[in-house]
Amino acid sequence: MTNIITLPQQVGHEILSELVCVDLRAAIKELIDNSLDAGAKKIVIKIENFGLTSFSVNDDGHGIAEENFPLLGVRSCTSKINTLEDFKNIKTYGFRGEALHALGITSDLSIKTKVEEAITGFNIFFNQSGILDRTEQICMTRGTTITVTNFLCRRPVRRHYHEGRKVKALEEVLGLIQTYVFARIDVRYELSHTQNGKVKSLLTSMGRNCTLKGVMDQVLGGKPPMSQTTTSIVESPISTQYFNHFKLAQIPNLLHYQDEIHFEGVISFVQKGMGCSGKHRFFLYVNGRPMTCLRIGTAVKEVYKRFNPSEFPQMILYITMPPSIIDVNTSALKDVLESKCIEILLAKLCSSLDSMFYQDNESIVLTNNKRKNPYVDNENRGISSFPAAKRPKATSILSNVLDNDISSNQTTLDGIVVVKPREIKCESQSVVQNIPTALEIDENIQTTEPINGMEIDKSSNVIQKSPGEIISTTNDAGKESSEIELNKTAKNVDDAVFKTPTRVATSYQKKNSIPDGENANKCSEVRDEIKIIEEIMVVRRTTRTIRPLKLVKFSKINFTNRLKKVGEEKELEKDKRNFHKQFAKDSIKDHEAELKCEIRKTDFQNMEIIGQFNMGFIFCSLGHNIFVFDQHACDEIYNYEMLIKNTTITSQPLQTPTVLDVGALRENVLQNNIAVFEKCGFRLKIDESREVGSRTLLTALPVVAKCQYETSDLIQMLDNLLNFPNSNCVPKKTKALFASMACRKSVMIGKPLSFRQMRSIVEHLEDLKAPWNCPHGRPTFRFIARHSEDQNK
Repeated sequence: MTNIITLPQQVGHEILSELVCVDLRAAIKELIDNSLDAGAKKIVIKIENFGLTSFSVNDDGHGIAEENFPLLGVRSCTSKINTLEDFKNIKTYGFRGEALHALGITSDLSIKTKVEEAITGFNIFFNQSGILDRTEQICMTRGTTITVTNFLCRRPVRRHYHEGRKVKALEEVLGLIQTYVFARIDVRYELSHTQNGKVKSLLTSMGRNCTLKGVMDQVLGGKPPMSQTTTSIVESPISTQYFNHFKLAQIPNLLHYQDEIHFEGVISFVQKGMGCSGKHRFFLYVNGRPMTCLRIGTAVKEVYKRFNPSEFPQMILYITMPPSIIDVNTSALKDVLESKCIEILLAKLCSSLDSMFYQDNESIVLTNNKRKNPYVDNENRGISSFPAAKRPKATSILSNVLDNDISSNQTTLDGIVVVKPREIKCESQSVVQNIPTALEIDENIQTTEPINGMEIDKSSNVIQKSPGEIISTTNDAGKESSEIELNKTAKNVDDAVFKTPTRVATSYQKKNSIPDGENANKCSEVRDEIKIIEEIMVVRRTTRTIRPLKLVKFSKINFTNRLKKVGEEKELEKDKRNFHKQFAKDSIKDHEAELKCEIRKTDFQNMEIIGQFNMGFIFCSLGHNIFVFDQHACDEIYNYEMLIKNTTITSQPLQTPTVLDVGALRENVLQNNIAVFEKCGFRLKIDESREVGSRTLLTALPVVAKCQYETSDLIQMLDNLLNFPNSNCVPKKTKALFASMACRKSVMIGKPLSFRQMRSIVEHLEDLKAPWNCPHGRPTFRFIARHSEDQNK
């Protein structure tokens, strides 16, 4: 335990932050940091009346020595660092020495603490300036309890803001504790909230000798549990693709840090159903400190979306980096990652995830509809872009035939399912081009040796099958179609030269693999089938019409002049299309207002109806602006929002209630919005005797014609409420049903309307939450033109 000192003025000024403990989450975070730095193994957070009355953080750390009491509430007093050099190698969670000072001057602060050697503990009180006021001896066990009452009582504006969002503030604290649970799984966390004398436990972690999978299942919940839908992250070297993508060649002096950057953790499988449908959940820890980094989150999501486009990943990532290349003091909460080696970290992380996901999904099926392989980039990406250690092992066509159980209709070629030639029609050009006709030479081959009776010439990428037959392979990624050329000396089909693009991923077998018996017959069948394909392709090639060459005169000067003339014509045409208006210098603001067109909901009442056009559109004017309204879309969005607002869906009770294992954070949101779910037809019951995270029981499901609801619909609503608290939370199935009902109920195109009906349709838009589009996305109105006062309407 180090004594508290006052930092030098220059050091304190360098790391100073004016925004400390400005809300409930920030205050509790600072106190938890102090508890972890004190070596605590159990941290208990108690909140009363959303923090407005009081909140406290209790830990079993080593306590505070009596000689340090006078400096506890003084600004820039800490025991974590002494100089700026210590800051470059910081390993503690806190270091500024500002949290207790900020709480002391904005709220009422008291501290109870006891060290192991002391006989009694002390209760410490501070005045309004955060200075030590008095102390009292008390009886307590080792540890520290910091209590804050009348939070932000001396900052009325911020307290008023906190009162307006107190429910959201409590959810933020719950999310914060979730984050710290994964930062230190050996520490036991307990979070409870007291309101109207009733104590409610929000989260309790296991601590001690627990495992990461156990903590994931307990805290995050979900069905199936997160431990069953995630895989461990395997670290891999930086691939050439991501080396170039993140432009690491521009920072050669930092590349040596890639050997000092390591990471581990878990991420969702890329198979369908393993990710989450809502916003992705991402927990990031750098050297044990909870952090956020938008670039890392975006990069992980982009890699994951290439393999699973319809879902988002869940990820817990632990990064270890040298403290000297990290700056954790860029934000008031010390939770934003900034590093000069961020590109190296991103390249290494993306390479590792890409290699992992590719190995899990290296099999594809080749069909006539040319299904796109989501695991191969469109930009020069193939197996060769992976590190050599991570490439799939090469096996020959014949060894696959011998080792695998092959049906009568398919042949497996190195993980690629190919339809047999007897099922291929000659006129299907796209199918023939997708059939591999030669073997691709692996870049790792260093010697020339015979393979199944064929000799390999590494330098020329040629396989010599027989004295008169040559099979040639090319590594030119720019060639996208198979090409067959007849040798000038070739006398039959066997003398053809075959060129195959690198995207056909087949390989070879070792030297002494000689099939016998029944396997030899299979090999013979495969050879015959390959020969049939070769004959088909040779016929297609030889029957093509060859155009005669024609000599054309070419002048470089004339060509340059023609290009210049075409460019000038395009620029002239572009200028004609552009809108030009000259303004006087003394009236720029007036002309800016003239070009600006903004409409609010209240403007719908002031619209002047001009008339109906084509029995489908309503023309209106507002001042000098003319608008056109889609009568069907306007009436449809009005009917849709009225259905959502006024319809209460009936419920069908379940014979056996379903336990909702949704985790602590989701459970808190669920219990705070029970009325929203009951309006949608979900009936819920709270069982306080059950474990935190699974105390909510689903007792009834909605009943709507032609719609069958499941628990997943409720989870989807819960995710929307968690990400967008003030949105209209309705299941997707209900939205689709209401949109269809509103469409059939609305005014159709082709119906003539009176002026009263047209005005009613336009004025209804003022009362809607989102009157700008219909439920199916069609805009309700558009700005047409602006007319002057002397023009006729």
